[in-house]
Amino acid sequence: MDHHQRREFRTGPEVSYTPEEPNPGDRITLDATGSYDTDGSIESYEWDTDGDGEYGEYYDDADNGETTSFIPDRSGTYELGLRVTDNAGKSRTETRTITVTEKPEAHITLGSEEAVTGQEVEFSGALSTDSDGSIESYEWTLPSGRTKAGPEMSYTPIEPGTKTVQLTVVDNLGARASTNVTLSVYDRPTVDVTWTPRAPADHEEVTFETSSTATVQSYAWDFDGDGQRDATGPQARHRFPKGGSQPVALTVTTAEGVETTYEETVQVRDVDPAASINWETQPVYTESAVAVTATSDDEIQSYEWDFDGDGSIDVEGKAVEHAFSSAGQHAVTLDITDQYGDTATVETTVTVEESPSVSVASGESDSEDSADLRYEVSNPHPETPIRAGIRLNLPDGVTVESAGGVEMANETDTTLTTIAGGETETIRLDLQSDEAGNYDISGQAIYQVGADGNGNSYTKALPATTFEGQGSDAGSTGQGAITGLTGDFSWLLLLGGLLLVVGTVGIGGWRYVRSDEDPPSEFTAPQQEDTTEPAGSQAQSPSDSADTEPDESAPQAETDPVARDLVSGVDSLQGATVRSKASPINRYSVSLAGYDDDDPTLAYALASTHADDEEARESFLSAARQWNGISKNPNVATVLEMGSDPRPWVAFAGGESLDSVLTSLDMGEKRAVLGEVAEAVRTGNMYNINQTGLEPGHIYVTRGEGTPSATLADWGIESTAAAALGSDPVTPYTAPEQLSDSTAGVPTDVYQLGMVSYHVLTETVPFESESDLAAAIRDGELPSPTTVDPSLPEALDDVIETAIAQHPRDRFDSPYAFKQQLLEALNG
Repeated sequence: MDHHQRREFRTGPEVSYTPEEPNPGDRITLDATGSYDTDGSIESYEWDTDGDGEYGEYYDDADNGETTSFIPDRSGTYELGLRVTDNAGKSRTETRTITVTEKPEAHITLGSEEAVTGQEVEFSGALSTDSDGSIESYEWTLPSGRTKAGPEMSYTPIEPGTKTVQLTVVDNLGARASTNVTLSVYDRPTVDVTWTPRAPADHEEVTFETSSTATVQSYAWDFDGDGQRDATGPQARHRFPKGGSQPVALTVTTAEGVETTYEETVQVRDVDPAASINWETQPVYTESAVAVTATSDDEIQSYEWDFDGDGSIDVEGKAVEHAFSSAGQHAVTLDITDQYGDTATVETTVTVEESPSVSVASGESDSEDSADLRYEVSNPHPETPIRAGIRLNLPDGVTVESAGGVEMANETDTTLTTIAGGETETIRLDLQSDEAGNYDISGQAIYQVGADGNGNSYTKALPATTFEGQGSDAGSTGQGAITGLTGDFSWLLLLGGLLLVVGTVGIGGWRYVRSDEDPPSEFTAPQQEDTTEPAGSQAQSPSDSADTEPDESAPQAETDPVARDLVSGVDSLQGATVRSKASPINRYSVSLAGYDDDDPTLAYALASTHADDEEARESFLSAARQWNGISKNPNVATVLEMGSDPRPWVAFAGGESLDSVLTSLDMGEKRAVLGEVAEAVRTGNMYNINQTGLEPGHIYVTRGEGTPSATLADWGIESTAAAALGSDPVTPYTAPEQLSDSTAGVPTDVYQLGMVSYHVLTETVPFESESDLAAAIRDGELPSPTTVDPSLPEALDDVIETAIAQHPRDRFDSPYAFKQQLLEALNG
């Protein structure tokens, strides 16, 4: 049987074609071999491949035209036709639509064809295109065989080697295209990033360092997260301008050219500038200018004061003066700005008390050529007496002929008179002029609160008045006229017979003045040449004579021969016993005139062998003056008196030295003493004073009914005097930087606080067994506190270790920070 005759007749010819997704230029093969006739045979196959309706086109060698082919020259749809005719002459046609599309182009973009294990690689197929449509889908095939969809894809290789990633795109007409890329994957280099300090403050310099097992060719640091390089090299330094969590990115490039980025986060402390407000005289009175200063450990660029609470700046400067017009509670605000532009506000409240009121009362003189000027001074304090006087600013040719109710101390100043609480006193002055005329009279009322004459002196302006002078041939030259008071002096302090004048130059203008002759009054003016000692240094009252011999009838303490020259040269020292004769400073227990012998009074003095060394003398006195300036603060040993002859000395309120009572203190008492010592050092730092010579021998303990209290003495006297003499003493508490030329500062005080605390808590002297103490301080390792005494809390080890770190930058940033951590550790 004929092959064609075996086919059954179908409803139409059967046409197939290849390829299924043709593109322009592809040869498309048409196949009609699936067609057949059930009752006969197909005799002819005729094709229409150009869509013109005409059949009979052949493009191959088939004898009967069962197959043919054509090549489309463009994308689009093609209408194809097939006509078959059987042996009975019957014909049928079949049409087929073929879609020809442009093939899309797959494209992969990535940063580098080299990568490291564990580092994410970003791939993009977004640049894939389709000229006659759009890309509808993206399929990525990973080296593992897994697939991902989407125009973007990330891949993290976990093993080194060659990795192939494929992208297949499909367009809107179903056309597909594929491409692949090969990655060279290397083992990830190990790069460790460390920085010091670990918890820096804003604007503090941070040092970053790296170490790596790989060969790194370049380092790029990004400290602000902007993706830009801020520094290069294996080590970098940076200051963060603000606090908080700060990102740090390090990109390293290896010898193979592979870039790897490491990210770290640095916790930066947001540290605002800080300052304290200090009133130079307390209490504060109305209409009396008071000096107020700001102290800060920061580098402050501006100080702005608001004294009246209106939100506006009243005055600028570190040390200023202000007079309050009303009594009561006054809020004072200080705005500070440091060198970095950081700002902070310091607020305090000051209590202002009413000053004496002064009015001018009319009166007539007993003399025809003088005028009676009466000042009524009222004491507003019902329970407290005051002492008050008048200082006149007299025009040329006007003099004070006489005074009533008081005496004249000199041509312009009266002595002070006591005014009981709530009372009013009249001070009468008879004025006389050389020539007739009207003269404007001004001046100040000067007063002290309290009747003992030892309080601070204040001034307030007198009411303005006019003196009608009649003229007199007598005139008056006066006695003891004040000279040398130039400038606008706004207030005065009278301290123990010494006149402290504060002028418009602020705190820098203070001068202590002590005369070698009898001062004529409480209002003795300072001389131009300043050759005197601070308050309390052998000062005499107005009634004393500079040549007065000591009262032989007064009780005399037994005096050690070594101290005899000191006692014989100082009137107020009635006796002294040597406690220590170590050079360059001798220490004494003394009996001081005017002070209860039951209260421990101690003294430091320059050793007699160095009494003529001018540099040592000045170093001693300079440190003593600094100490004296802060000695009214809590936990600072109070300076009672000081002097320069026969050798520099300072007497102070003491107690039992800490090293002598240490073993008798329990843990609670030790904790209290160390906290108070840290507060004393912190106080000194607030005034830019560093202890630098801290040791248990300079700490004095006073026992009462409750917890012992501690005060801190010396304040650099011993260390600065030794340095002036060319000596460089090393103690178990000496900081490493003190062994070199490094400047001692707050970190030095923190180190010494740590060492003293170690001694107190373990009852063991640091490095006591070392033969070379300096080498031990520089290079040795101190056993931890809990190694020495296992009963101590473990947290103490970290606190002491931080405090005594070799490098100052690794220690606590202040005595206060050390104290807080120490007490927290000891409290468990």
